[in-house]
Amino acid sequence: MKKLLFLITTIFLFSCEEPYTPVIDVRDNSPIAIIDAFIDVSGNSIVHLSHSVPLTSDTSAIPITKADFRLESDQGLALEFSTQSPTGEHVLPHGALSPTAKYKLTVQTNLGSFESEWIEAYTSSDIKDVKLVRTDLGMEVHVSSEENQDKSRFYRWQIEETWRFNSFFVSRFIFKNGSVFRRTDEENISHCYAQNFASDIAIATTENLERNEITDQVIQFVPNMSDKLGIRYSVLVKQYSISKASFVFWNTLKKNSESVGDLFGSMPSELQGNFTSKGNMPVLGWVDAGLPAKKRVYFSAVGIDPPWAFETPFYKGCTSDIILIPDAPTLFGYNPQLVPMDELYLFENNGEPTHYSYTTKVCATCTNLGTTTTPIFWSEND
Repeated sequence: MKKLLFLITTIFLFSCEEPYTPVIDVRDNSPIAIIDAFIDVSGNSIVHLSHSVPLTSDTSAIPITKADFRLESDQGLALEFSTQSPTGEHVLPHGALSPTAKYKLTVQTNLGSFESEWIEAYTSSDIKDVKLVRTDLGMEVHVSSEENQDKSRFYRWQIEETWRFNSFFVSRFIFKNGSVFRRTDEENISHCYAQNFASDIAIATTENLERNEITDQVIQFVPNMSDKLGIRYSVLVKQYSISKASFVFWNTLKKNSESVGDLFGSMPSELQGNFTSKGNMPVLGWVDAGLPAKKRVYFSAVGIDPPWAFETPFYKGCTSDIILIPDAPTLFGYNPQLVPMDELYLFENNGEPTHYSYTTKVCATCTNLGTTTTPIFWSEND
């Protein structure tokens, strides 16, 4: 979850109920360890590690790439892990854990050692529905869930978006070995997939409702003209039941980010969650535990009414032209920045194509914004 590499410009030292915001000394350049963890009792927990940069810095938080972990339960469990991750997202591989146990996580990095409080595990209710709701400003992603029999009335969501898109122009032909050929699937440069781990904090509570049930909660927003909905869009929703203390923590950060910018990245030197430092390095961290609910859904542009208009600023200024087929080898041979797109039939030629359309390689290439590799979970039928 790259989502937690952001900036924050206020300090939170809070009890289980109320946040406290003291004055910040902007001259303080001390780094802060940042931990966002979830102990998944269904298996394979995830810990995101980074450290902050000074308030005056323009850079985002820096991933912590190597760490050792110890996961304990009050029922006698003790697991140890050593991991490396260039992005700071560390996966702790383990099987199913007890949903009735309490857990503690210890993190050892080159910056220091950090230990969480003992935390209770919560079981989320199932996700009933995920849908798109159009507004004047764009498209909202709404989630509804079944009534939760667990005692928690506080929820958090994490959203992974994936979408299929094309470059501004599609190149169906390739120039190689002095001639123009139709591209094979392996030579595709124009059809891509992009992915985003939503950075906004999505939380809600049913504390003041009669039923412990989530209905039409907004968890993500796609602005007008975004290319995410241009062809096919998928969202994986992860729903967590959390404690009231966790809700207060995330709600405080959410309010701060809405008022000053972002979350973890450029930040002051002193913050607190449910982790404590075993040394001199300050830490801002939170860990939850439980059994999450997950649901992946797909939306196609053909099902959106009225049709979704979109643009990709990266391709602004892209143009195309045409060339007679006999002249194509010379054009492409001397101009490797150009690529053929399609065969054209512009005058009678016994049913044979007469021209190629062409454009610059950058205007027909999508890999500057995504990957041509189809995700293993991707479906065109769901």
